[in-house]
Amino acid sequence: MRLRLINGSAMTYQDVRIPGLPMTVVQAHGNPVRPIEVDEIRMATAETYDVIVQPREEQAYSVLAESTGRQGFARVVLAPREGMPPEPLPPHRPRPVLTMADMGMTPPGPTGLDRGTPCPEQDQPGQVAPMPAMGDMADMGTGAAPGAQGGGMGAMPGMGQGAKGGGAMPGMDPGAMGGGAPAGTGQDAMAPRDPFAVDTGAVAGTRVLSLRDLRALSNHYGTRPPDRAIEVRLTGNMQRYMWSMNGNMFWNAQPIVLDYGDRVRLRFINETMMNHAMHLHGLWMIPQVGNGDENPLLHTINVPPGTTTDVDVVADAEGGWAFHCHLLYHMEAGMMRKVEVRRVTGRRLARACSQG
Repeated sequence: MRLRLINGSAMTYQDVRIPGLPMTVVQAHGNPVRPIEVDEIRMATAETYDVIVQPREEQAYSVLAESTGRQGFARVVLAPREGMPPEPLPPHRPRPVLTMADMGMTPPGPTGLDRGTPCPEQDQPGQVAPMPAMGDMADMGTGAAPGAQGGGMGAMPGMGQGAKGGGAMPGMDPGAMGGGAPAGTGQDAMAPRDPFAVDTGAVAGTRVLSLRDLRALSNHYGTRPPDRAIEVRLTGNMQRYMWSMNGNMFWNAQPIVLDYGDRVRLRFINETMMNHAMHLHGLWMIPQVGNGDENPLLHTINVPPGTTTDVDVVADAEGGWAFHCHLLYHMEAGMMRKVEVRRVTGRRLARACSQG
């Protein structure tokens, strides 16, 4: 049987499994992938996966979706005939609790990359956690530049915010800012957190799907270097329940403007302690998971707390497209942008900015 799993919830991430029955993933987000057999899939809001299952025993199997907050299960029963009782529901796994130690090495504030907006952009008050004054950081060896925009870390050398191509970072290692050990592994605590690590609390040896397992059967975009890199910081204030992108809520933000035909690297930087399922309409996102021409094509990317994730986007569809967190309360609160794909030159953009 082929099952199409769709997380249609508003805010809930689900850990999906069929006890006693492996699943072979054959499609991710509507795109065929090389078959990969797994025992569990963590599904962010809006994600879809097609799986093949082949029951070989005369029994009822439970398709279980357990919320990551461990409040309950959703269950569908697969059985060879009606009326067969399923196995009792298993006990819930321990509820995960995030602490400040899970924030990784993602300091708040602009990194110095292009933000993709026609005019320079400043963080709005209250959207970014306060940072120590630069004078207090003089002995910390951070290399941050004084006067950093929005009170965050200064621009990194070689990552200037300029015209097209200025932030392209030749030779950039796609996994350089997303690698490292996941929290709790006992490895270097100063290493960046792995954005593709998945810990469902399953017993050792359980095969849990990672984006690195997904290999596209067809990715016609290839692997050419990006023309530019754009910073997409996921920002907000959890106590006041304010959510934004690059320190600006949707109604106060400029659009992100892409030139038609460009390949753009979006660098998601999650400064918050919540997962964000980032969704881009009209264009495919290609997470840089190390599979070259076989990197998958996805419409939604989960960005875990305190991590940095690189995805490439080829601007091959003109027009205006919604770009938002698919946690609907976050989107409603302001974590959304408009992406405009235009046939327009950089000079015309500069002139529009100077005229306000």
